[in-house]
Amino acid sequence: MPKFLERKNGKEEKYRRKLKKFKKQFEEFKSSENAELFQLREANRELEGVQARLNADLAGKDKEIESLKPKAPIRKIGVRKWDRKAKLVFIHIGKAGGTSFGTMMSKELGKIDFVGARHFDWTYVEEVFPADEVLTLFREPVSRTISHFNFMKKLSWTKGMKIKEQSLDEFLDDKASMMEFRGCWQDGQAGVSWLTGTHIAEWVRKGENAEKDPETLERWFFDYEKQLTEAADKIDKMFWFGILEDLDRSLELLAFQLEKPVNHLKKITHQNLHKIEPSLPSEKSTKFLRNLMPQDIWLYDYAKRVFEARWLYYKTRIYQHPKRPEFPEFFCKSTRFILRCDGTQNDFIFKWDKKITEEHAQNFKDLLQ
Repeated sequence: MPKFLERKNGKEEKYRRKLKKFKKQFEEFKSSENAELFQLREANRELEGVQARLNADLAGKDKEIESLKPKAPIRKIGVRKWDRKAKLVFIHIGKAGGTSFGTMMSKELGKIDFVGARHFDWTYVEEVFPADEVLTLFREPVSRTISHFNFMKKLSWTKGMKIKEQSLDEFLDDKASMMEFRGCWQDGQAGVSWLTGTHIAEWVRKGENAEKDPETLERWFFDYEKQLTEAADKIDKMFWFGILEDLDRSLELLAFQLEKPVNHLKKITHQNLHKIEPSLPSEKSTKFLRNLMPQDIWLYDYAKRVFEARWLYYKTRIYQHPKRPEFPEFFCKSTRFILRCDGTQNDFIFKWDKKITEEHAQNFKDLLQ
């Protein structure tokens, strides 16, 4: 017999002897006083097997459940008709005609098809209404600020505060008062923060999993190019948006998309419900306000361009998507407690010592240098 076969047969015999020995030890172990431990180990192995099968089954169920969740459809850029399968979800930007619009749409479509009674941002829409259509109304940012300022003057909780007696020009000269009521002029209030999920106000509802820490959100907001790109992308995908200053054409386009006669959609009358004489800004104050809101000014400009492209499609069935504007210059930057303007006639740094924390000052130290 060749030597390599002898070696092979020898190894096989060696392994057979070892296996026989192990089997004998195994049988002795099962019949010994350790039998109870053996049974426990066997039961544990069986339990592990059941758990593994259960985990696999649950994983399959999770995939099945995930497949049943509504997915956000791929939206084409441009104008599309309402398919009546999706809800119409309205992002209500403050002081932009949203209350009147929401009332009109609720009467026209009912609460099943139209959602828009509360203030919420895009993060809430993504979580709760991922497969539905989004609408909003934009208002020229300076005009929106004037409205918001005059609205704040009549709120009950501003009683005894300086804003009650201030004109808009006086308000903008009083930096402490400005910071106390920053919500009326804060960049992002007219659109960007609503579309990017960077709104810091507690009265704005956000998605459950959305970031809510104001320090983080304010830092994100300073990433201007990312914010503006994201907001513009949302406008492109939006089912419909209107321009408050161009309301007749906005509602006519909406009627076309809903396939309802124009006369079914009543014109929104933007009324001053508080019956006060509005305080209007001087030319100097208007320029200052525009410097305070570069992102919203940019977004409003882009929204008007997209609106014109959609209107042209409505009239001609030809759609040509507009070019986005160049990103703006940023002369003024602000957080809840810091306001800084550079490159203007009156450069300044204002720190709201009454409210600012050491953590905030450290997080935004670049604004204080």
